[in-house]
Amino acid sequence: MLRERLIFVAMVAVPVATLTYFAVAFGFNTAFFVWLGGFVALGLALAALVRWHARNVAYRCGHCQRVFTISPFVDFTSPHCPGRKHLHCPGCGRRSWCQEVRLEA
Repeated sequence: MLRERLIFVAMVAVPVATLTYFAVAFGFNTAFFVWLGGFVALGLALAALVRWHARNVAYRCGHCQRVFTISPFVDFTSPHCPGRKHLHCPGCGRRSWCQEVRLEA
């Protein structure tokens, strides 16, 4: 839980620090608001994509073969490769590279 909180703080602190630097260095002019709007749009698009992925994909544990779903936060922050993600299995309690499985509609 502490790891997840630290990741969340870092995910919030880095953009806020960048925004603050940009505002102090260049002032609140048109370029700042264009950059801010693009940043917000990119963040919303990324959040929608991660939420869609978490709802449409499950994972199969490499040890016990249990199929399980994860939250969008875990989906975004877990180490991954194409088609695999390093996750903690709720069935056997072990961490392993879990295979991606498409959920049926």
